[in-house]
Amino acid sequence: MSKTKEVQMIQLHIDDLDYLYQSYMKFVIGGGIYFFSNEDFSLGEQVFLVLSIKIDFIDKKYPMRTEVIWKNSHLSDKGYGVSFGSDEVAKIAKKDIETLLGNMDSNKKAFTM
Repeated sequence: MSKTKEVQMIQLHIDDLDYLYQSYMKFVIGGGIYFFSNEDFSLGEQVFLVLSIKIDFIDKKYPMRTEVIWKNSHLSDKGYGVSFGSDEVAKIAKKDIETLLGNMDSNKKAFTM
């Protein structure tokens, strides 16, 4: 009998535009986000993300399946990047985030690249 690993759920609340900019992975097709966590995830692992954004005109929750594509295991900055899925919620999250970030200075440092 094979044991299937349960999909873990992460709740991420962002209410600061600079933090959203630093977390958003714009180089990922379909969008992605980086979060700090002491949990142990593997690359390729499925994670159910409930992303809450409350900035300016956006006050929404985006529940979506994601996949771990980035891993930082440094003890002080341990975190993961996940790519958004291709469902409708993920598409709306990407659009809303990119609308919020549209006029931000692209020279600011992000958590990933």
